Amino acid sequence: GYAVHAADLAGVVADVGAARVTVLAHSFGGVLAALLAGGEYGVDVDRAVALGVKVDWTPDEEAWARAT
Repeated sequence: GYAVHAADLAGVVADVGAARVTVLAHSFGGVLAALLAGGEYGVDVDRAVALGVKVDWTPDEEAWARAT
C-alpha cells in the first residue's frame, strides 16, 4: 500500500543524503508527498505540492488503494 511506497521514497532521500526536500507530485505521488510531509518517515519536507490527487474515493477504491 501507500506505506511501502512512502518508505521506498524515504529510502531514496536518505540514499542521496538530502537534508531537506521539496516534493512535487501528481496523482498517486501526491498522496505519497503528503505522507512524507507528515513526518512519519523521517524526511524533512520543506514543502509538498500535489496536483491531480483524487480526493473522493468509494470504499472499494480505498480498499484497493490500500492493498496495492
